[in-house]
Amino acid sequence: MALNTTEYALGHRCVWSTCNVTGYPSIYREYKVDCCTLSVPLNYARPNRSITISMSRLSPLQSTSQNNTLFILMGGPGASGWNLFQSAALLIPAQLGLTIILPDHRGTGLSTVLGCDDNDSQTITTGCITYLISKWDIEGLNQFSITAAAHDLSVQIQVYQADHPGRISIYAVSYGTFWLDRFLQIYPTLIPSAIMDGVINPILALNKTDETETKENGPGFLNSKVLYLNIIQSERWLAPNESEIDKETVLAWHRSTLMAPNNSEQTISFRAQWPKYPLDQYYSKVASYTPLLMLSGQLDPATTFPLASQLASITSKTRTFYGIPLAGHVTVNIAKVGFYCPLHLMLAWAFPNNFSSEWSDPQSSYDELLIQIEKLEKSNYFSLDIFD
Repeated sequence: MALNTTEYALGHRCVWSTCNVTGYPSIYREYKVDCCTLSVPLNYARPNRSITISMSRLSPLQSTSQNNTLFILMGGPGASGWNLFQSAALLIPAQLGLTIILPDHRGTGLSTVLGCDDNDSQTITTGCITYLISKWDIEGLNQFSITAAAHDLSVQIQVYQADHPGRISIYAVSYGTFWLDRFLQIYPTLIPSAIMDGVINPILALNKTDETETKENGPGFLNSKVLYLNIIQSERWLAPNESEIDKETVLAWHRSTLMAPNNSEQTISFRAQWPKYPLDQYYSKVASYTPLLMLSGQLDPATTFPLASQLASITSKTRTFYGIPLAGHVTVNIAKVGFYCPLHLMLAWAFPNNFSSEWSDPQSSYDELLIQIEKLEKSNYFSLDIFD
């Protein structure tokens, strides 16, 4: 990479302003909401073309003496930070005094959207591929990658840090853990701590029966199917040294799977035609960064506990790993029903000087989880009989 992202960040400061996104208020759950859009190189090795990357910010209305900021990376690939807007504000009350940043991956959200036409349609056809090549050319389309998004995140963090000195930590969920791992490989000294939840194993391929959904607010705003396919087809379809798999085999796997989305045929149908980007030196590697916390729900159907455990076994010298019982995909979500164990572990890891030492103690957090389960069982609202 030819461009120095530190120098670039210092020369491109954020101008925070109203987001103007339909359905998302400027004040929410005692947070002020605003946005920053930055111009960055399409190709960091040859910065002659530009795109925009965006991030939204949730700042507590009540001022605090400390400046602690949590960047939260969304899953996907193809999903924007706006998918986390309500959950982040709900799970991390403004009274805790943390500022929350939700970056939009290049290609989705308020960043430059990767779409199938001038209106950013997400209807994948052969015509869509023709349009993408015409608009971006092959080299340009190749830049909508995990590595390029890692460089973007470096710029966003350093831009923010320049104007808001303080502690910055990153919490990543699902595909966001893959994005975070790539970032930590390239920029291991920018942040003091990081957390992965719903861990994707970079060494293995997981996406032959995965999908994203398109929802309201315009094509590509919440989810870009085009970005999803660009990343999946390029470096998440095959594991290292795995041979190409024919369509009939993939569809047979799909039919024999108990739970699977319905887009596998579409994904495999465009595989040969899709202009896949070249794999770089970071592909299938694992960041040696520390301190890094990994959380995995033992009932996670998407990024499964056995695969997370395998990754934990080969990174035990640099990573701390906790399996969360009764939790599914993205463990902190169980705080919504009163189980705060993984949320407390995450927050205490990110900002150890701000929260009780009991929050960082896995046994204490686990005991609290069991107490909450017992309370619910006694109230007849919840039963563990299905596990007997």
